[in-house]
Amino acid sequence: MTEQIGHPDLQLDEPAPALDSLLFAEQFRLTRDGLVNTTAYVISSIAGMVLIPVLFSGLTHEIYGIWIAALAVQYSSAFLSSGLGRGIAREVAMNSGQSSRDFVVLASFGYFFCAVLGAIVIACVGFPLSSGLHVSPKNASTAHTIFLFVAIGFAGDQFQSLGLEILTGLRRFVTINAINTTFVIIRTCAIVAGVKLGGKVETIAGVHGGLCAVCGAVCYLTSIRLSPRYRPRGIHFRWSTMREQFGFSFASQLTAGATSVLWRSAPFLLGFLKGPIAIVPYELGGKFPMSVSSISWQAADVLFPAASEYHGDHDKQKLQQLLWVGTRGVLVFALPLCLALLVLAPIVLAVWIPSATSEAAWVLRLTTLAVLVDSAAITSIQAVWGCGRVRSASRITLLSALIGVTAAFALVPLFGAPGAAGGLALGVAVSSILFVASAAHAAQIAFGRILAPAVRDLSIPAVLEVGCLLVCVALHLVASLLSLVIAVSIGLIVFSASFYAWSTSPTERKIVAGVLVSLSKTPYRLYKKARRILERIPIIRTAINYTVEIKNTLVDSSARDRAAVAKLYSERDPFGFERNLEQFRFERAIHYVQLAAHGGRFSKVLEVGCAEGMFTRMLAPYCESLDAVDLSPIAIDRARLLCKDSDKVNFREWDVRRDPLESTYDLIVATGVLEYILRPSTLRDAKERITAALKPGAYLLLGNTETGHHIEKTWIGRKLIRGTIVNDLFANDPRYEVIGSSLDQCVCPFAHVLLRRTNAA
Repeated sequence: MTEQIGHPDLQLDEPAPALDSLLFAEQFRLTRDGLVNTTAYVISSIAGMVLIPVLFSGLTHEIYGIWIAALAVQYSSAFLSSGLGRGIAREVAMNSGQSSRDFVVLASFGYFFCAVLGAIVIACVGFPLSSGLHVSPKNASTAHTIFLFVAIGFAGDQFQSLGLEILTGLRRFVTINAINTTFVIIRTCAIVAGVKLGGKVETIAGVHGGLCAVCGAVCYLTSIRLSPRYRPRGIHFRWSTMREQFGFSFASQLTAGATSVLWRSAPFLLGFLKGPIAIVPYELGGKFPMSVSSISWQAADVLFPAASEYHGDHDKQKLQQLLWVGTRGVLVFALPLCLALLVLAPIVLAVWIPSATSEAAWVLRLTTLAVLVDSAAITSIQAVWGCGRVRSASRITLLSALIGVTAAFALVPLFGAPGAAGGLALGVAVSSILFVASAAHAAQIAFGRILAPAVRDLSIPAVLEVGCLLVCVALHLVASLLSLVIAVSIGLIVFSASFYAWSTSPTERKIVAGVLVSLSKTPYRLYKKARRILERIPIIRTAINYTVEIKNTLVDSSARDRAAVAKLYSERDPFGFERNLEQFRFERAIHYVQLAAHGGRFSKVLEVGCAEGMFTRMLAPYCESLDAVDLSPIAIDRARLLCKDSDKVNFREWDVRRDPLESTYDLIVATGVLEYILRPSTLRDAKERITAALKPGAYLLLGNTETGHHIEKTWIGRKLIRGTIVNDLFANDPRYEVIGSSLDQCVCPFAHVLLRRTNAA
């Protein structure tokens, strides 16, 4: 039996139910990981949008151009170990045994060597590069200092890259993004603060280099903590067992260098041919599309370990599915953003940087085209590398880099910064076409079957979005930052809604819904983990406890309690009353009931919070009539069933927070109930209702849990009336006389107090 899974173009000859389950699970994981993996880069892109105006206005144009050129050196030099990185991620993902572990350890030493050597080289080449960029004499020493700190940043980047590649192979994308997001926020805030406080560019460069080093250390130490087998150690090197891994890495190295030349060489080219000021329009125009590119690549990065696994398993069907789903998924994200940039290019720059030139607008459009074409091939690139087709990948990348740089050399003297962007677009177009063809050959499908489904499904949403944006431009609705954000948001909503309505299958909708639910739990898990760490510091622990108690007081309500108990009683015995220590608490309460009864029975008794009736059954023999009440109708039904043999018990739903009591009682029992009323005014109202329902000389038995973090021992606990202070609230009332009290270690410390209602008014 065969079935078409995911798309009619993909015929998968496997049993349909089993294959559907496997593909659904894998698509779910890839979708979730892809969304998670973009988090840090979205935040990084936003941070970049914030930093550029701050630096552009806080630094002179020449200093800003030097800063951009120095960063280009740092990021371009990453190719020195990029081949090792792809090899590490691939071997960790394939997990093929001792040779893989040995290769990762040796590659780690390679990273250490590249970090030290690269930092020395960058620090040294700062001198000749400063001269080549035609830096003025007064800024020469500043340029040298910037390159020195950038060298430190490069070393940190190498350690970060090593840790990230190991984590990528392990598919620990939540951890990756938690680390990256934290350091992006810290770095952005530190640089903005430095500029606003009048700090020099040397200080900003020092902050940048230091934080890169710290982030690198954290990434690497985290990776080897999660996977200790990749810790540095002495190994016996055998070339015969690791020839394939090093061959893959060497080819990756060459390819990474060529890619870096294609995408990162424009600032050098412009600087040498036109001077550092010519770099500025290219940087401004390329920032938005390059941010889209970074996020697209990061979303697709989860496909590389998956493609490596499929290649290792010789699973052509999954590889075909990966190509279709990945290409379509990346374009669903990249296409609407690129269309918005193409339509609104000059407006975006005018709102963001009012002094931006028309050159920057052309750079933005041409770079956006390059990013869009590249996005269509990202999945194919990951698949080609995952399948180990290193020769094809190297040849394609070298050819595209040669074409792109040659075109840029020819166009820059004529058109300046737009010429460099045009050369990039041409080189990327050649690369994308050839990579898609190579991936189609590896998966044994036709070239058009990779792109055709995405083109067909995205055409209508794209036309509708462009039409919406053109209407906004024609009506002059994008004159300010707020109106621009609104217009872009509307365009993205139109694209997303039309795509969801016309192009998604029920399976995809199910995947998206599941991913959103899964991701919604991730921030809470991270919050709980961070809170456990912070609570080790006494003053922070106290502040957290105070904040939680104040928050609980503000949100306390009857409706909130009803929702909580409804969720609790989805299970039997949610409070664990059948445990021995809880039974001991019940026995202690019965002891006080016997003490108050003096060997007789109470004529009329009220039990507040009867739950499922376990204590009710123990209390009934001491009563002529017993009203057992609770907030939960589910609990009352279960309690009624448990006590069906007793005709003395009357069950009903009752809310101690707001419902009046129409009768008076000889005994009221409220154990483990009043402590859940967290608003002091509500608790005092409940106290008055309970007191009014007691006959003179009648008894009140209270029981409340001592708070685990001892909040009740502090001033805020006394003000908010927490834990055993609830007992004190009643005991200190002149209308009550204390008969007996105890504090017992049950599941947690639990305090009982038996009170008698006096005749005092």
